[in-house]
Amino acid sequence: TEWAEDLDEIRRLVDAIGVKINAIIAGGCTLEQIRRAREVELNASWCYDWGQKIGQLMEERYGIPYSRTGQPYGLRATEEWIMGVAGPLGLERQAEELIRKETGQVMDEVQYLRRFFGGKTAIVEVTEYPGPIRALSLASMAEEFGAHPVVVNIHPYTIKERMPSIKFLLEQGQNPEVILTKGLFSLGTFRSSHETEEELKSIVAEYDDAVYLGNPRRYPDVPMVNLTTSTGYPHYGYQGIRNIAALAESAMRNSTRPRSRLFQQVLYG
Repeated sequence: TEWAEDLDEIRRLVDAIGVKINAIIAGGCTLEQIRRAREVELNASWCYDWGQKIGQLMEERYGIPYSRTGQPYGLRATEEWIMGVAGPLGLERQAEELIRKETGQVMDEVQYLRRFFGGKTAIVEVTEYPGPIRALSLASMAEEFGAHPVVVNIHPYTIKERMPSIKFLLEQGQNPEVILTKGLFSLGTFRSSHETEEELKSIVAEYDDAVYLGNPRRYPDVPMVNLTTSTGYPHYGYQGIRNIAALAESAMRNSTRPRSRLFQQVLYG
């Protein structure tokens, strides 16, 4: 993951069920940890993309089980991630106890997120950073809490490379609505940003009760939950539920405040 705070939450949950982490490959690990990689009992990933290939290769070559789970956004995905690690290691009881305890501690935030998302359309746009796979994970979370998710833009050049991830999503019953805009096809140019901004406004206007999850540099006329800026707090797991609820509450509280027209002109002309 791009954010160390998400890894901290994953470490906390894994430690709580009695699992020792050998290494986070490509996440600051050492050569010695890589050398010992084939001695582990289980490989796990927190993303549909990163880690899948190495997990599959190590399963094929060394017979090491690989936990196929997605990013732990929200209650359901977090529980699936924990059980995906605990099951192959025979730690289901410890995991179930942890899930009960942690779920009970975030029920106020869960209820708030259900009120925030319930009956709304969640427009999710994470095209550039930290990437479209997070957008798909956020769409799943929004749907869990009662929203109809609409993902704006997954760049076509990544579709072929992400077919295993897309297949995994479909197998898990996830099939969000996806809209590709014209501005996407010139990604990285100033005109693209301006064009995509106008396209986003047009898309948002089609829905009566929309909320926007994504880039704080966008200017949709709906509550905007900033989920692309690293704030020093996790979005994964139970701590993530607390923080996303706080961001959603802030979005509602500030939704009627005027935003800087000068900054908008600097961004989009």
